[in-house]
Amino acid sequence: MLSRSRSLGGYSSRRLCLSFLASLTSVLGMESALAQRDLTEIPTPDPVAELAAMHIAEGFEVNLFAADPQLAKPIHMNWDAQGRLWVASSKNYPQLRPGATPSDELIVLEDTSGDGVADKRTVFADDLMIPTGVLPGDG
Repeated sequence: MLSRSRSLGGYSSRRLCLSFLASLTSVLGMESALAQRDLTEIPTPDPVAELAAMHIAEGFEVNLFAADPQLAKPIHMNWDAQGRLWVASSKNYPQLRPGATPSDELIVLEDTSGDGVADKRTVFADDLMIPTGVLPGDG
């Protein structure tokens, strides 16, 4: 963005930048995000209905690996080399209340039976306050 206003065919550069940003916002569908501002009733997640609504390309499949109560309010997830799903999960997010005790977790979900569904849950770290990410390493 130019620091001072220049005339470009009768329009200032600032006006063109604002016009461009408004067009970009419209193209990216950001205006529709405002529709959720008045949302007062959050629907209960229904994995069966969500799966039925997906359009899956031929040759691919989708399965539910994990859901409540195995994890609640996941903030960030990452797979490790062993196929385990590491999740930064927060009961406090997004409404941190003054005096709230740290109760968030880093959990590891694992499919030990090979059926594509997590059947083992391990708490790697607990009593955290809104962990924002997890990156499993090599040692």
